[in-house]
Amino acid sequence: MDPFVSLLRPLPSITWIPLSILWLGIGESQKTAIVFMGSWIYILLYTIESTKRVDPLADPRARNLGASDVAIMREVILPGALPRHSLRASR
Repeated sequence: MDPFVSLLRPLPSITWIPLSILWLGIGESQKTAIVFMGSWIYILLYTIESTKRVDPLADPRARNLGASDVAIMREVILPGALPRHSLRASR
């Protein structure tokens, strides 16, 4: 997936305008598609980086308790990737 992401990452969202006009015409769906095409690659990159920071022992622990792959993703990895507030900042 890295070569695909590396290819699409430097493209600004303005480069998608001619293709989106051909695919979707001119209207609200085209505007929404431009915003999506300009932001999805960064959302993907930040999600990948934050899931790498999840405790590596959390997956085997969940498997030992009988969790399925979907349950591990939904209950362990995605919540572990969410940003947390520091305990010092909340005091």
